[in-house]
Amino acid sequence: MKSMKTLYGSRVTNTWLMEELAERIVRRGIHPVALATHRFGLTRVAEAYRFMHEGKCEKVAVVPEED
Repeated sequence: MKSMKTLYGSRVTNTWLMEELAERIVRRGIHPVALATHRFGLTRVAEAYRFMHEGKCEKVAVVPEED
């Protein structure tokens, strides 16, 4: 079984706005995976930032490498 992690923060907003957004997502039953347009493993985090900076994606999820 995978352990659960909580992460608050954003490159574009502050933590209290992120907390409010998380509460709205839960209330509306939206799965967070549906919000990410691209997924990158930790070894590709530099590429993820480049994609965001160049405007090639909407929302990026950086996730641990999956076996």
